[in-house]
Amino acid sequence: MLALAGVVCAFYLATLRTGQGWMDDYAQYALHAANLAEGKPYRIPGYIFNPDYQYTGPVTYPPVFPLLLAPVYKVAGFDLRAMKGETVFFFSAFLYLLFLLFRDVLPGAAPLIIAGLVGFNPVFWKFKDYLYSEYPFLFFSFAALYVYGLARRAEDSGGNWRAAALGTGLLTYLACGTRTAGALLVPSFLLSDLLASRRFSKTFIAAFSAAAALAAVQTLTLHSDAVYVEQARAWFRDSSFFTVIFKNLRDYPGRFMLLFDNGFSRAGAWALLAAVSALAAAGFAARLKAKAGLLEVYAVIGVLFLLVCPAADGIRYGFTLVPLLFCYAFLGWAAFSKKLGGAARYAGPALLLLTLASYGDAYSQANYGAFKEGTEKTETKQLFEYVSASTAASDIIIFRKPRTLLFYTGRASSMYQLTGGDDNLAAYIKKIGAGYVITGCVFPEDISYLQPFMDRHAKLFRQVYANNDFRVYKVL
Repeated sequence: MLALAGVVCAFYLATLRTGQGWMDDYAQYALHAANLAEGKPYRIPGYIFNPDYQYTGPVTYPPVFPLLLAPVYKVAGFDLRAMKGETVFFFSAFLYLLFLLFRDVLPGAAPLIIAGLVGFNPVFWKFKDYLYSEYPFLFFSFAALYVYGLARRAEDSGGNWRAAALGTGLLTYLACGTRTAGALLVPSFLLSDLLASRRFSKTFIAAFSAAAALAAVQTLTLHSDAVYVEQARAWFRDSSFFTVIFKNLRDYPGRFMLLFDNGFSRAGAWALLAAVSALAAAGFAARLKAKAGLLEVYAVIGVLFLLVCPAADGIRYGFTLVPLLFCYAFLGWAAFSKKLGGAARYAGPALLLLTLASYGDAYSQANYGAFKEGTEKTETKQLFEYVSASTAASDIIIFRKPRTLLFYTGRASSMYQLTGGDDNLAAYIKKIGAGYVITGCVFPEDISYLQPFMDRHAKLFRQVYANNDFRVYKVL
Protein backbone atom coordinates (compact mmCIF):
# COMPACT_ATOMS: atom_id res chain seq x y z
CA MET A 1 0.00 0.00 0.00
CA LEU A 2 2.87 2.38 0.71
CA ALA A 3 4.12 1.73 -2.80
CA LEU A 4 0.71 2.58 -4.27
CA ALA A 5 0.50 5.80 -2.26
CA GLY A 6 4.01 6.69 -3.40
CA VAL A 7 3.19 6.05 -7.06
CA VAL A 8 0.05 8.21 -6.85
CA CYS A 9 2.04 10.96 -5.15
CA ALA A 10 4.76 10.86 -7.80
CA PHE A 11 2.20 10.83 -10.61
CA TYR A 12 0.36 13.84 -9.21
CA LEU A 13 3.56 15.81 -8.62
CA ALA A 14 4.94 15.00 -12.07
CA THR A 15 1.77 16.23 -13.79
CA LEU A 16 1.16 19.47 -11.88
CA ARG A 17 0.11 22.13 -14.36
CA THR A 18 1.54 25.62 -14.55
CA GLY A 19 -0.67 28.56 -13.67
CA GLN A 20 -3.94 28.97 -11.86
CA GLY A 21 -7.54 29.17 -12.99
CA TRP A 22 -9.96 31.90 -11.98
CA MET A 23 -11.31 30.16 -8.86
CA ASP A 24 -9.61 32.43 -6.37
CA ASP A 25 -10.02 30.70 -3.00
CA TYR A 26 -6.34 29.79 -3.37
CA ALA A 27 -5.35 33.46 -3.12
CA GLN A 28 -7.07 33.91 0.22
CA TYR A 29 -5.54 30.70 1.59
CA ALA A 30 -2.07 31.80 0.49
CA LEU A 31 -2.51 35.32 1.88
CA HIS A 32 -3.74 33.92 5.20
CA ALA A 33 -0.68 31.65 5.26
CA ALA A 34 1.63 34.60 4.65
CA ASN A 35 0.06 36.53 7.51
CA LEU A 36 0.51 33.58 9.86
CA ALA A 37 4.11 33.05 8.79
CA GLU A 38 4.94 36.72 9.27
CA GLY A 39 3.08 37.11 12.56
CA LYS A 40 0.54 39.55 11.11
CA PRO A 41 -3.21 39.65 11.89
CA TYR A 42 -4.94 36.69 10.30
CA ARG A 43 -7.63 38.69 8.51
CA ILE A 44 -6.55 40.11 5.13
CA PRO A 45 -7.18 43.87 5.10
CA GLY A 46 -6.99 44.18 1.31
CA TYR A 47 -9.90 41.80 0.72
CA ILE A 48 -13.00 43.97 1.05
CA PHE A 49 -15.93 41.66 1.61
CA ASN A 50 -19.17 42.77 -0.03
CA PRO A 51 -22.06 41.87 2.30
CA ASP A 52 -24.48 42.13 -0.65
CA TYR A 53 -22.64 39.39 -2.51
CA GLN A 54 -22.08 36.39 -0.25
CA TYR A 55 -20.69 33.99 -2.85
CA THR A 56 -17.09 35.14 -3.22
CA GLY A 57 -15.93 33.99 0.18
CA PRO A 58 -16.08 35.06 3.84
CA VAL A 59 -13.76 37.57 5.48
CA THR A 60 -11.67 34.70 6.87
CA TYR A 61 -11.33 31.02 6.07
CA PRO A 62 -10.83 28.27 8.68
CA PRO A 63 -7.16 28.49 9.73
CA VAL A 64 -5.82 24.93 9.60
CA PHE A 65 -5.11 24.85 5.87
CA PRO A 66 -3.32 28.23 5.93
CA LEU A 67 -1.35 26.96 8.95
CA LEU A 68 -0.24 23.98 6.86
CA LEU A 69 0.78 26.32 4.02
CA ALA A 70 2.63 28.76 6.28
CA PRO A 71 5.90 26.73 6.45
CA VAL A 72 5.90 26.46 2.64
CA TYR A 73 5.50 30.22 2.38
CA LYS A 74 8.29 30.71 4.91
CA VAL A 75 10.65 28.67 2.74
CA ALA A 76 9.45 29.37 -0.81
CA GLY A 77 7.28 32.49 -0.60
CA PHE A 78 4.17 32.55 -2.77
CA ASP A 79 5.19 29.46 -4.73
CA LEU A 80 1.78 28.02 -5.58
CA ARG A 81 3.32 24.93 -7.14
CA ALA A 82 5.12 24.11 -3.89
CA MET A 83 1.91 24.67 -1.93
CA LYS A 84 -0.01 22.37 -4.25
CA GLY A 85 2.75 19.80 -3.86
CA GLU A 86 2.24 19.82 -0.10
CA THR A 87 -1.46 19.03 -0.52
CA VAL A 88 -0.55 16.06 -2.74
CA PHE A 89 1.36 14.49 0.16
CA PHE A 90 -1.76 14.77 2.29
CA PHE A 91 -3.77 13.05 -0.44
CA SER A 92 -1.28 10.19 -0.57
CA ALA A 93 -1.50 9.81 3.22
CA PHE A 94 -5.28 9.82 2.91
CA LEU A 95 -5.09 6.85 0.51
CA TYR A 96 -3.06 4.92 3.08
CA LEU A 97 -5.71 5.68 5.69
CA LEU A 98 -8.40 4.35 3.34
CA PHE A 99 -6.48 1.10 3.18
CA LEU A 100 -6.27 0.88 6.98
CA LEU A 101 -9.91 1.84 7.48
CA PHE A 102 -11.32 -0.57 4.90
CA ARG A 103 -9.25 -3.54 6.08
CA ASP A 104 -11.85 -4.03 8.80
CA VAL A 105 -14.68 -4.01 6.27
CA LEU A 106 -13.36 -5.63 3.09
CA PRO A 107 -11.54 -8.91 2.44
CA GLY A 108 -8.23 -9.58 0.73
CA ALA A 109 -6.91 -7.06 -1.75
CA ALA A 110 -10.15 -5.06 -1.91
CA PRO A 111 -8.91 -2.19 0.32
CA LEU A 112 -5.85 -1.81 -1.91
CA ILE A 113 -7.99 -1.83 -5.06
CA ILE A 114 -10.35 0.82 -3.69
CA ALA A 115 -7.47 3.05 -2.61
CA GLY A 116 -6.15 2.73 -6.17
CA LEU A 117 -9.54 3.53 -7.71
CA VAL A 118 -9.76 6.69 -5.64
CA GLY A 119 -6.12 7.68 -6.11
CA PHE A 120 -6.08 7.32 -9.88
CA ASN A 121 -9.56 8.69 -10.49
CA PRO A 122 -9.19 11.58 -12.97
CA VAL A 123 -11.50 13.83 -10.95
CA PHE A 124 -9.26 13.62 -7.87
CA TRP A 125 -6.19 13.94 -10.09
CA LYS A 126 -7.44 17.14 -11.74
CA PHE A 127 -8.01 18.66 -8.33
CA LYS A 128 -4.28 18.73 -7.61
CA ASP A 129 -4.02 21.82 -9.84
CA TYR A 130 -6.28 23.90 -7.60
CA LEU A 131 -5.00 25.06 -4.24
CA TYR A 132 -8.02 23.97 -2.24
CA SER A 133 -8.28 22.45 1.23
CA GLU A 134 -9.94 19.20 0.09
CA TYR A 135 -6.88 16.92 0.21
CA PRO A 136 -5.94 17.77 3.83
CA PHE A 137 -9.64 17.67 4.73
CA LEU A 138 -9.95 14.13 3.41
CA PHE A 139 -6.86 13.11 5.37
CA PHE A 140 -8.02 14.56 8.69
CA SER A 141 -11.60 13.31 8.28
CA PHE A 142 -10.68 9.70 7.53
CA ALA A 143 -7.91 9.75 10.12
CA ALA A 144 -10.53 10.78 12.69
CA LEU A 145 -12.84 7.96 11.59
CA TYR A 146 -10.02 5.42 11.81
CA VAL A 147 -8.67 6.53 15.18
CA TYR A 148 -12.16 6.76 16.68
CA GLY A 149 -12.69 3.12 15.74
CA LEU A 150 -9.43 2.20 17.49
CA ALA A 151 -10.45 4.10 20.59
CA ARG A 152 -13.91 2.51 20.74
CA ARG A 153 -12.51 -0.99 20.39
CA ALA A 154 -9.97 -0.26 23.12
CA GLU A 155 -12.70 1.07 25.40
CA ASP A 156 -14.95 -1.93 24.79
CA SER A 157 -12.11 -4.37 25.52
CA GLY A 158 -10.96 -2.59 28.66
CA GLY A 159 -7.76 -1.29 27.06
CA ASN A 160 -6.19 2.16 27.05
CA TRP A 161 -8.60 4.25 25.01
CA ARG A 162 -7.74 7.71 26.27
CA ALA A 163 -4.83 8.54 23.97
CA ALA A 164 -6.77 7.47 20.87
CA ALA A 165 -9.85 9.38 22.06
CA LEU A 166 -7.87 12.58 22.54
CA GLY A 167 -6.21 11.95 19.18
CA THR A 168 -9.65 11.69 17.64
CA GLY A 169 -10.56 15.02 19.22
CA LEU A 170 -7.47 16.64 17.72
CA LEU A 171 -8.12 15.15 14.29
CA THR A 172 -11.79 16.15 14.44
CA TYR A 173 -10.81 19.72 15.19
CA LEU A 174 -8.23 19.67 12.38
CA ALA A 175 -10.93 18.49 9.98
CA CYS A 176 -13.33 21.23 11.16
CA GLY A 177 -10.53 23.79 11.10
CA THR A 178 -9.77 22.83 7.51
CA ARG A 179 -13.35 22.81 6.29
CA THR A 180 -16.41 23.52 8.41
CA ALA A 181 -18.03 20.36 7.03
CA GLY A 182 -15.66 18.44 9.31
CA ALA A 183 -18.27 19.07 12.01
CA LEU A 184 -20.25 16.20 10.44
CA LEU A 185 -17.85 13.87 12.23
CA VAL A 186 -19.36 14.76 15.62
CA PRO A 187 -22.94 13.55 14.96
CA SER A 188 -21.47 10.54 13.17
CA PHE A 189 -19.54 9.53 16.29
CA LEU A 190 -22.52 10.24 18.51
CA LEU A 191 -25.10 8.32 16.49
CA SER A 192 -22.79 5.34 15.96
CA ASP A 193 -22.37 5.13 19.74
CA LEU A 194 -26.12 5.31 20.31
CA LEU A 195 -26.71 2.58 17.74
CA ALA A 196 -24.06 0.38 19.31
CA SER A 197 -24.83 0.80 23.01
CA ARG A 198 -27.61 3.41 23.41
CA ARG A 199 -25.29 5.63 25.41
CA PHE A 200 -22.46 8.11 25.01
CA SER A 201 -19.14 6.35 25.13
CA LYS A 202 -16.24 7.66 27.19
CA THR A 203 -14.38 7.92 23.90
CA PHE A 204 -17.01 10.26 22.47
CA ILE A 205 -17.07 12.47 25.56
CA ALA A 206 -13.27 12.82 25.58
CA ALA A 207 -12.99 13.34 21.82
CA PHE A 208 -15.82 15.87 21.69
CA SER A 209 -14.43 17.78 24.67
CA ALA A 210 -10.97 18.02 23.09
CA ALA A 211 -12.35 19.08 19.69
CA ALA A 212 -14.70 21.64 21.25
CA ALA A 213 -11.90 23.14 23.34
CA LEU A 214 -9.66 23.56 20.29
CA ALA A 215 -12.54 25.01 18.27
CA ALA A 216 -13.21 27.53 21.04
CA VAL A 217 -9.57 28.65 20.97
CA GLN A 218 -9.83 29.08 17.18
CA THR A 219 -13.01 31.13 17.54
CA LEU A 220 -11.42 33.44 20.08
CA THR A 221 -8.19 33.95 18.16
CA LEU A 222 -8.31 33.44 14.39
CA HIS A 223 -11.65 32.56 12.83
CA SER A 224 -15.28 32.03 13.77
CA ASP A 225 -17.56 29.89 11.66
CA ALA A 226 -20.27 32.45 12.39
CA VAL A 227 -19.08 34.14 9.17
CA TYR A 228 -20.96 31.42 7.30
CA VAL A 229 -24.30 32.19 8.98
CA GLU A 230 -25.08 35.24 6.85
CA GLN A 231 -23.82 33.37 3.81
CA ALA A 232 -26.31 30.58 4.47
CA ARG A 233 -29.09 33.10 4.99
CA ALA A 234 -28.33 34.71 1.66
CA TRP A 235 -28.35 31.37 -0.12
CA PHE A 236 -31.69 30.41 1.39
CA ARG A 237 -33.12 33.84 0.56
CA ASP A 238 -32.31 33.12 -3.07
CA SER A 239 -33.68 29.57 -2.95
CA SER A 240 -36.10 27.89 -0.57
CA PHE A 241 -35.04 24.86 1.46
CA PHE A 242 -37.03 22.49 -0.73
CA THR A 243 -35.76 24.13 -3.90
CA VAL A 244 -32.21 23.46 -2.71
CA ILE A 245 -33.00 19.80 -2.08
CA PHE A 246 -34.66 19.43 -5.47
CA LYS A 247 -31.74 21.12 -7.21
CA ASN A 248 -29.20 18.89 -5.46
CA LEU A 249 -31.20 15.75 -6.24
CA ARG A 250 -31.20 16.85 -9.87
CA ASP A 251 -27.56 17.92 -10.13
CA TYR A 252 -25.47 15.60 -7.98
CA PRO A 253 -25.98 12.45 -10.07
CA GLY A 254 -24.41 14.31 -12.99
CA ARG A 255 -21.50 15.39 -10.81
CA PHE A 256 -20.87 11.83 -9.62
CA MET A 257 -21.13 10.65 -13.22
CA LEU A 258 -17.91 12.58 -13.85
CA LEU A 259 -16.08 9.95 -11.80
CA PHE A 260 -16.55 7.63 -14.79
CA ASP A 261 -16.51 10.20 -17.59
CA ASN A 262 -14.37 8.82 -20.41
CA GLY A 263 -14.65 11.81 -22.72
CA PHE A 264 -16.24 9.73 -25.48
CA SER A 265 -19.56 8.38 -24.26
CA ARG A 266 -21.71 10.06 -21.62
CA ALA A 267 -24.11 7.11 -21.88
CA GLY A 268 -21.28 4.76 -20.93
CA ALA A 269 -20.37 6.91 -17.95
CA TRP A 270 -23.98 7.01 -16.78
CA ALA A 271 -24.24 3.22 -17.18
CA LEU A 272 -21.12 2.70 -15.07
CA LEU A 273 -22.41 5.05 -12.38
CA ALA A 274 -25.77 3.26 -12.35
CA ALA A 275 -24.14 -0.17 -12.04
CA VAL A 276 -21.72 0.89 -9.31
CA SER A 277 -24.47 2.73 -7.43
CA ALA A 278 -26.79 -0.27 -7.58
CA LEU A 279 -24.08 -2.51 -6.15
CA ALA A 280 -23.26 0.12 -3.52
CA ALA A 281 -26.92 0.27 -2.45
CA ALA A 282 -26.96 -3.51 -2.11
CA GLY A 283 -23.70 -3.47 -0.15
CA PHE A 284 -24.95 -0.71 2.12
CA ALA A 285 -28.17 -2.64 2.77
CA ALA A 286 -26.14 -5.73 3.62
CA ARG A 287 -24.09 -3.74 6.14
CA LEU A 288 -27.27 -2.34 7.69
CA LYS A 289 -28.72 -5.82 7.95
CA ALA A 290 -25.61 -7.11 9.69
CA LYS A 291 -25.07 -4.11 11.99
CA ALA A 292 -24.79 -0.45 11.11
CA GLY A 293 -21.51 1.07 12.21
CA LEU A 294 -19.63 4.34 12.07
CA LEU A 295 -19.05 4.27 8.31
CA GLU A 296 -22.75 3.76 7.60
CA VAL A 297 -23.72 6.65 9.86
CA TYR A 298 -21.07 8.89 8.31
CA ALA A 299 -22.29 7.97 4.82
CA VAL A 300 -25.93 8.80 5.63
CA ILE A 301 -25.02 12.11 7.26
CA GLY A 302 -22.78 12.94 4.29
CA VAL A 303 -25.60 12.31 1.82
CA LEU A 304 -28.03 14.40 3.87
CA PHE A 305 -25.50 17.22 3.97
CA LEU A 306 -25.20 17.18 0.18
CA LEU A 307 -28.96 17.32 -0.17
CA VAL A 308 -29.48 20.36 2.06
CA CYS A 309 -26.27 22.28 1.33
CA PRO A 310 -27.12 25.34 -0.81
CA ALA A 311 -23.50 25.84 -1.91
CA ALA A 312 -22.52 24.00 -5.07
CA ASP A 313 -19.05 23.62 -6.50
CA GLY A 314 -18.94 20.52 -8.66
CA ILE A 315 -18.37 17.24 -6.89
CA ARG A 316 -15.85 18.40 -4.30
CA TYR A 317 -18.39 18.60 -1.47
CA GLY A 318 -19.06 14.92 -2.14
CA PHE A 319 -15.43 13.78 -2.13
CA THR A 320 -15.78 12.03 1.24
CA LEU A 321 -18.54 9.83 -0.19
CA VAL A 322 -16.55 8.55 -3.17
CA PRO A 323 -14.43 6.00 -1.25
CA LEU A 324 -17.57 4.78 0.50
CA LEU A 325 -19.31 4.39 -2.87
CA PHE A 326 -16.54 2.08 -4.06
CA CYS A 327 -16.41 0.25 -0.73
CA TYR A 328 -20.12 -0.54 -0.65
CA ALA A 329 -20.09 -1.45 -4.36
CA PHE A 330 -17.49 -4.12 -3.61
CA LEU A 331 -19.59 -5.42 -0.71
CA GLY A 332 -22.65 -5.49 -2.97
CA TRP A 333 -20.79 -7.48 -5.60
CA ALA A 334 -19.54 -9.91 -2.94
CA ALA A 335 -23.10 -10.42 -1.67
CA PHE A 336 -24.46 -11.05 -5.18
CA SER A 337 -21.63 -13.43 -6.01
CA LYS A 338 -22.25 -15.44 -2.88
CA LYS A 339 -25.99 -15.55 -3.45
CA LEU A 340 -26.11 -16.14 -7.20
CA GLY A 341 -22.76 -17.71 -7.99
CA GLY A 342 -21.94 -18.53 -11.60
CA ALA A 343 -21.60 -15.59 -13.95
CA ALA A 344 -22.37 -13.11 -11.15
CA ARG A 345 -18.82 -13.64 -9.91
CA TYR A 346 -17.52 -11.90 -13.02
CA ALA A 347 -19.66 -8.79 -12.69
CA GLY A 348 -17.26 -7.13 -10.24
CA PRO A 349 -14.09 -7.70 -12.27
CA ALA A 350 -15.92 -6.60 -15.42
CA LEU A 351 -17.02 -3.34 -13.79
CA LEU A 352 -13.50 -2.82 -12.49
CA LEU A 353 -12.03 -3.22 -15.97
CA LEU A 354 -14.64 -0.87 -17.47
CA THR A 355 -13.88 1.70 -14.76
CA LEU A 356 -10.15 1.47 -15.43
CA ALA A 357 -10.84 1.80 -19.16
CA SER A 358 -12.84 4.97 -18.50
CA TYR A 359 -9.89 6.30 -16.49
CA GLY A 360 -7.55 5.57 -19.36
CA ASP A 361 -9.79 7.34 -21.86
CA ALA A 362 -10.07 10.36 -19.58
CA TYR A 363 -6.29 10.58 -19.15
CA SER A 364 -5.77 10.28 -22.90
CA GLN A 365 -7.75 13.51 -23.37
CA ALA A 366 -6.62 15.40 -20.27
CA ASN A 367 -4.76 18.70 -20.34
CA TYR A 368 -1.20 18.44 -19.09
CA GLY A 369 0.09 21.88 -20.10
CA ALA A 370 -0.34 25.30 -18.54
CA PHE A 371 -3.81 26.72 -17.92
CA LYS A 372 -5.03 28.51 -21.05
CA GLU A 373 -7.27 30.80 -19.01
CA GLY A 374 -6.46 32.44 -15.71
CA THR A 375 -3.35 33.95 -14.25
CA GLU A 376 -0.87 32.73 -16.87
CA LYS A 377 -2.72 34.14 -19.86
CA THR A 378 -0.92 37.04 -21.56
CA GLU A 379 -3.84 39.45 -21.18
CA THR A 380 -4.12 38.67 -17.48
CA LYS A 381 -0.41 39.29 -16.91
CA GLN A 382 -0.71 42.56 -18.82
CA LEU A 383 -3.59 43.62 -16.60
CA PHE A 384 -1.70 42.83 -13.40
CA GLU A 385 1.36 44.70 -14.69
CA TYR A 386 -0.73 47.77 -15.51
CA VAL A 387 -2.49 47.76 -12.14
CA SER A 388 0.80 47.34 -10.26
CA ALA A 389 2.55 50.11 -12.20
CA SER A 390 -0.23 52.62 -12.78
CA THR A 391 -2.34 52.63 -9.63
CA ALA A 392 -1.42 53.73 -6.13
CA ALA A 393 -0.82 51.19 -3.38
CA SER A 394 -3.76 52.71 -1.50
CA ASP A 395 -6.23 52.41 -4.39
CA ILE A 396 -9.31 50.20 -4.06
CA ILE A 397 -10.51 48.34 -7.14
CA ILE A 398 -13.78 46.65 -8.08
CA PHE A 399 -12.98 43.32 -9.77
CA ARG A 400 -14.78 40.01 -10.32
CA LYS A 401 -11.95 38.08 -8.64
CA PRO A 402 -10.88 40.40 -5.84
CA ARG A 403 -8.62 37.97 -3.99
CA THR A 404 -6.68 37.13 -7.14
CA LEU A 405 -6.14 40.81 -7.90
CA LEU A 406 -4.97 41.42 -4.35
CA PHE A 407 -2.64 38.42 -4.50
CA TYR A 408 -0.90 39.48 -7.71
CA THR A 409 -0.94 43.27 -7.39
CA GLY A 410 -1.27 44.06 -3.71
CA ARG A 411 -4.27 46.29 -4.41
CA ALA A 412 -7.31 46.20 -2.17
CA SER A 413 -10.27 44.84 -4.08
CA SER A 414 -13.91 43.95 -3.77
CA MET A 415 -16.55 42.08 -5.74
CA TYR A 416 -19.65 43.98 -6.88
CA GLN A 417 -23.21 42.89 -6.10
CA LEU A 418 -25.54 41.54 -8.76
CA THR A 419 -28.78 42.73 -7.17
CA GLY A 420 -30.28 46.03 -6.07
CA GLY A 421 -30.00 47.96 -9.30
CA ASP A 422 -27.70 50.69 -10.59
CA ASP A 423 -28.12 53.05 -7.65
CA ASN A 424 -27.17 50.35 -5.18
CA LEU A 425 -24.01 49.44 -7.08
CA ALA A 426 -23.03 53.09 -7.54
CA ALA A 427 -23.54 53.64 -3.82
CA TYR A 428 -21.34 50.67 -2.98
CA ILE A 429 -18.52 51.91 -5.23
CA LYS A 430 -18.69 55.24 -3.42
CA LYS A 431 -19.02 53.67 0.04
CA ILE A 432 -15.77 51.68 -0.16
CA GLY A 433 -13.94 54.51 -1.90
CA ALA A 434 -13.14 52.51 -5.05
CA GLY A 435 -10.85 54.36 -7.42
CA TYR A 436 -11.03 51.90 -10.31
CA VAL A 437 -13.39 49.35 -11.84
CA ILE A 438 -12.12 46.49 -14.01
CA THR A 439 -14.38 44.57 -16.37
CA GLY A 440 -13.45 41.40 -18.20
CA CYS A 441 -15.00 39.50 -21.08
CA VAL A 442 -13.74 36.29 -19.46
CA PHE A 443 -16.37 36.65 -16.72
CA PRO A 444 -20.03 36.03 -17.62
CA GLU A 445 -21.21 38.29 -14.78
CA ASP A 446 -19.16 41.18 -16.16
CA ILE A 447 -20.63 40.70 -19.62
CA SER A 448 -24.23 40.52 -18.46
CA TYR A 449 -24.17 43.00 -15.56
CA LEU A 450 -21.07 45.07 -14.84
CA GLN A 451 -20.13 46.18 -18.37
CA PRO A 452 -23.69 47.29 -19.20
CA PHE A 453 -23.71 49.23 -15.92
CA MET A 454 -20.45 50.94 -16.92
CA ASP A 455 -21.86 51.76 -20.36
CA ARG A 456 -25.05 53.24 -18.90
CA HIS A 457 -23.04 55.48 -16.57
CA ALA A 458 -20.14 56.39 -18.84
CA LYS A 459 -19.99 59.94 -17.40
CA LEU A 460 -18.96 58.54 -14.01
CA PHE A 461 -15.92 56.66 -15.33
CA ARG A 462 -13.01 57.10 -17.74
CA GLN A 463 -11.41 54.14 -19.49
CA VAL A 464 -7.65 54.22 -18.86
CA TYR A 465 -6.53 50.81 -20.11
CA ALA A 466 -7.75 47.96 -22.29
CA ASN A 467 -6.53 44.74 -23.82
CA ASN A 468 -8.33 41.86 -25.50
CA ASP A 469 -9.82 40.60 -22.22
CA PHE A 470 -10.03 43.50 -19.78
CA ARG A 471 -10.91 47.15 -19.49
CA VAL A 472 -9.83 49.40 -16.61
CA TYR A 473 -11.92 52.44 -15.69
CA LYS A 474 -11.00 55.23 -13.33
CA VAL A 475 -13.81 56.43 -11.10
CA LEU A 476 -14.37 60.16 -11.64
